Amino acid sequence: MFGRRSLHDYAENGDLSKVRSLLDKGENVNSLDGRGRTPLHQAALGNRHEIISLLIARGGNANAEDSDGQTPLHIAAHYGHVNAVRALSASCNPYATNHAGNTPYDYAKAAGKSDVARLLYALMTRTKSKVELLLDSINGGADPNWVSSDGDTVLHKAVALGDEEAVRTMLAKGANVRLKDARGRTPLEIALESKNDRLATLLRSHGAR
Repeated sequence: MFGRRSLHDYAENGDLSKVRSLLDKGENVNSLDGRGRTPLHQAALGNRHEIISLLIARGGNANAEDSDGQTPLHIAAHYGHVNAVRALSASCNPYATNHAGNTPYDYAKAAGKSDVARLLYALMTRTKSKVELLLDSINGGADPNWVSSDGDTVLHKAVALGDEEAVRTMLAKGANVRLKDARGRTPLEIALESKNDRLATLLRSHGAR
């Protein structure tokens, strides 16, 4: 237990040499503390970009969720840690939502962290498509009906984003249009709530009712 606490503490406090030493001795890079957080969560909390890079290079999961469904990027975004966000950006899913349904961008915007919000917006709209980023987060993209910890399928997320290309891709992959999210909504109901008639029509053409 002490070793696990130490790795988390050293990651948060920015002790790069101690983190490297513990990893060299076989410490689990994805070990969990009492809140379900990994050392990467704590490095993000401390804005320790060098340690974030080291942990990821040693196999740290940049998309790991704590007991509230928060990834390291959620934490970095909430506190406005630009360096941490940059260090996480190549390995994380910026569309990840916590148990409350918030993305890191939502956190940064709500907290008034404009620099981080702009960075995250750019990350979310970079060349790689939204559907590719979403698929990256689901077991290698193998199952179009995989359900995330927040109760959404990729199709639910794509509809909520209003991304027609992503919706078409998921439908072509065989996504089930009748699955419900944690709030009991089908993708069609999400489209109707958003007043997105194009997506509603598209979903209906694939059997949504």
